[in-house]
Amino acid sequence: MRGEILELTGYGDGLISGDDGRRYAFDRGQTRVSDALVPGMRVDFVPVDDRATAIIHLAATWHRPPDPPLGPDTDRTTPWGYFVGCLRRYVDGYGRARRKEYWFFVLFQAVILTGLVCVSVAFAMSSGSSDGYAIMAGVVMIATALVYVALFLPGLSVLIRRFHDVGLSGWLVLLGLIPYVGGLITLVITVLPSQPYPNKHGPVPGRTTRSTADIFA
Repeated sequence: MRGEILELTGYGDGLISGDDGRRYAFDRGQTRVSDALVPGMRVDFVPVDDRATAIIHLAATWHRPPDPPLGPDTDRTTPWGYFVGCLRRYVDGYGRARRKEYWFFVLFQAVILTGLVCVSVAFAMSSGSSDGYAIMAGVVMIATALVYVALFLPGLSVLIRRFHDVGLSGWLVLLGLIPYVGGLITLVITVLPSQPYPNKHGPVPGRTTRSTADIFA
């Protein structure tokens, strides 16, 4: 029988909505790729009473849900689109983020903060000739601090999603707090390629369909 993954729990169980109108409980041990199940995925299974067994994926019929629009003139797959998308998600650490999304966010974050710092330094260097420059330097420094705070949570969220994208728990971002080596560990993880198949955090970013080869990659 065929059906659709209806929901998953944190304990490895879930429900399938069968094409016969009934719901079937299952545990992830009933599928060969236990970490590839996501809600909305079409599957084929063998019903035994009210449980689903021998679950397999119907790759050709499963599609990634569309992302919400960013705006009339914003393409999500452009550098600026990735950055705006992270801002719109803000504290959303669910799902996955490909390398482009993470590094374009980091790029624009660095450009914005560096630009504000440069403006602040320029005003500070000119403060000897006018009190107005000193005031402006202080204002820009405060603005820089506020922008840094505003970008911190979106940056943390996209970092968590980047960890998810390579199949790791988001809690591992805490490795970055380890003195001396934490930053290096985080850097290495953020440059790893995406897992080429859906994992427990969601489908492959940027891919709308997947093949059987992706499942067992």
